[in-house]
Amino acid sequence: MTSARAVRVAILFLAAVALGLAGCGDSVAPDPGPSVPPPPPPPPAVLTVTVDPSTDHQTGTVGTALSTRLRVMVRSDGIPKEGVAITWSAPEGNIFPATAITDADGFAGATFVLGTTSGSKRAYAVAFGSGGATATFTAVAVPGPAAVITAEFGDGQTLPANWPAFSALAVLVTDSYGNSVEHEPVSWVVEQGPVVVITEGGATDPSGYAWSLVAPSGVPGAAKVRAELNNGASVSFALTAGSPEWKVTVGVIGDFWMISEQNHSSPPVDTLPVGAAMQWAINPYDYEDHILESVGVSAFIGGDFPYGGVKSVTFVTPGTYQYTVDGIVNVVGTIVVQ
Repeated sequence: MTSARAVRVAILFLAAVALGLAGCGDSVAPDPGPSVPPPPPPPPAVLTVTVDPSTDHQTGTVGTALSTRLRVMVRSDGIPKEGVAITWSAPEGNIFPATAITDADGFAGATFVLGTTSGSKRAYAVAFGSGGATATFTAVAVPGPAAVITAEFGDGQTLPANWPAFSALAVLVTDSYGNSVEHEPVSWVVEQGPVVVITEGGATDPSGYAWSLVAPSGVPGAAKVRAELNNGASVSFALTAGSPEWKVTVGVIGDFWMISEQNHSSPPVDTLPVGAAMQWAINPYDYEDHILESVGVSAFIGGDFPYGGVKSVTFVTPGTYQYTVDGIVNVVGTIVVQ
């Protein structure tokens, strides 16, 4: 190649390069079209917490642990999930551990020690990261053994020695925590004095109460009655049989009636010793005028009831006396004085 030709080739090459560079400076990038957003992330796994039914609805004694540990299963999208923290709690009693970790099968458990009050109880298990998903357990706490017996009603009564019975004596039986104990046998014994046990209520009722009726034996004096449990715990009632009294209670509101407080006969029939006094009491006292009238062959002086509604007459002559109040002749009482 001659030098002249080589020069021409070089000039052409340089021109081509220059044109190429010029074209690059004026080039436009291709249109990529509309932008496409990235795909959304997968939804988070859903954790569920369910009660193992074999550990639910248990019954235990107050202050003790349930026989079977509570247990839950945790699943992630339906598959048992290992390593999830479970927080345990109970409004009453103790539950431990406070936090448990699910095992390879998705289970976690805890021991539930019942509180000291009887009744329905609850415990809860919450899985960390579940958004508050909670499993709820129920249990029943029953009272412990009978431990204490206390006098609830009837202590310190005084009753005329010729009246039929004191108001019922009542005891309350509880366990060592104060819960009422049902079906606990209670025995009643007269320790001293002129009284007799006429009715025993037997075992305690659902509220823990047992009852007894005690009557004077007809002689005045102090008495003591003991209520006792099989474990030896006991409580005593002090009673007093007072001097004999004779009394008739008269109802004047609604249906008219009269009843003997000595023997509960109605119309009343009472036997008095010579020199004894009979009392008539309006119940309830209504502040109206009422008249006691003798209607029998053997007469006595009756008359108006005084303020307070109690009328008293002493009988000094043997005989049979009949009476009524306010002239109501279809209800007639009888007194035999001997």
